[in-house]
Amino acid sequence: MSSDLDELEEKIRSARGEKPLSDAEARKKRDRANYHMAAKAGFEFALSAFFGAGLGYFIDSYFETTPLFLILFFFLGVSAGFLSLFRMSKNMGASVGYMELHKNVEKDADNGLHPDKKEAKNSPTLKK
Repeated sequence: MSSDLDELEEKIRSARGEKPLSDAEARKKRDRANYHMAAKAGFEFALSAFFGAGLGYFIDSYFETTPLFLILFFFLGVSAGFLSLFRMSKNMGASVGYMELHKNVEKDADNGLHPDKKEAKNSPTLKK
């Protein structure tokens, strides 16, 4: 499968008029992408935890309930951060049309189709 993707990438580069990347350039590009993904994950996790704590602090100061909402919203922020990390690791929600893909997989599962193999175990063509 990766050879198919490599061929597609080469065709796209040639159509754009770009020169093919050497192994070192491809490694640098991959390393930059991995660094960017790690930085994004850390930033999203920390930001969600700080946002939750900040929101809890302001709610506590408004209702004069000292640490109650601070702790509650901090843990909600942390759980939102973990959810974000999970989605990022599964590459879910990273592109347009994720919900449509999710609906198609559920529909295929209801019809007895495997998401990777688009043929039913109990399809009418296989029954005798």
